[in-house]
Amino acid sequence: MKEAAEADNAMVLPCYKNEYGDELVLTNYLNVELKKESDYPLLREKAVEYNLVITEQDKFMPRWYILSITPNTGKTSLEVANELYETGLFASSVADFSSNDLYCSYDPLVGSQWGLYNSNYADMDISACAAWNYATGRNIKIGVLDQGIDMDHIDLVENISSLSYDTETNTSPSILYGDHATHCAGIAAAARNNGIHVAGVAPDAKLVSISNSLHGTTNSRIRRADGINWAWRNGVDVISNSWGSSTKHPAINQAIYNAFRYGREGKGCVIVFAAGNDYRRPVSYPANCNDTIIAVGAIEKTGSLAPYSNVGEKLDVVAPGSDILSTMPNNMPCGRIGSPDTGKESVSESYGSERSY
Repeated sequence: MKEAAEADNAMVLPCYKNEYGDELVLTNYLNVELKKESDYPLLREKAVEYNLVITEQDKFMPRWYILSITPNTGKTSLEVANELYETGLFASSVADFSSNDLYCSYDPLVGSQWGLYNSNYADMDISACAAWNYATGRNIKIGVLDQGIDMDHIDLVENISSLSYDTETNTSPSILYGDHATHCAGIAAAARNNGIHVAGVAPDAKLVSISNSLHGTTNSRIRRADGINWAWRNGVDVISNSWGSSTKHPAINQAIYNAFRYGREGKGCVIVFAAGNDYRRPVSYPANCNDTIIAVGAIEKTGSLAPYSNVGEKLDVVAPGSDILSTMPNNMPCGRIGSPDTGKESVSESYGSERSY
């Protein structure tokens, strides 16, 4: 049995698996059915005894009630539900579980986002549906240092921050140099349950577009360092980097140090880099330049390492990164990209969600 944090009351609640291997996360809630409607005083008496909150009477089945445990209950919802049933006073008493199913979001393409929920290979996903019960990235700013996000995209626009920056011109707003950043942004924080395209890993986070051409042109590397420094100075929590550099640069190293040392009012930014796309040891630069960096490789939907993903002792984690469906600029049909770049977005936004409560 593993544990998962329940956000509402900061409790620790168990997580189970059913006979098919599906993850079932116990929530704070239980559902109780009265034997007859006049038994409500019995329910109220037990609620006081167990320090429960009666949150709702079911509209269509009035003998059913939704109750919630509290920090003073001292037991899980499963334990309370079992004890209430064993009293013989109630027709039914069951604990509530959340589960990973494809209908945790009604965005039309979410069923094709195997990285969120992989119906063919158990546990080869990020368990997004279960995670969304606890955190969705609210109040978190994710800086995407890349070729610029399409800030008018219909599946991103509600999560686009008013902050943006172009490192090439040292001005705002950011500039669209290619399609890669928009694809990464959709993985990170495409809106959820808006009925459009896909859902992001942290669907309530704010996206901060920090643009660079990434062509390795004159002064490109020091300008990428500028992007990192601009990010932490402007309140970005997570800095997502889907790029590498064929040469090392001390300004990039210094910017990464600054972000970790001074970002988030001294608590440090979360800095995530792709491990590299050319399957060689070690993990590529800059992902390998500082132990504070989270270096991310890519797996395929079977769980095997993607053939292009770099490996080595500097690799911190792998994430879904092959054949990943996400947003494209100018509201074009969603496209698929596969590399550690896309795996990195899943990790970046998992950290973003974690810090949202």
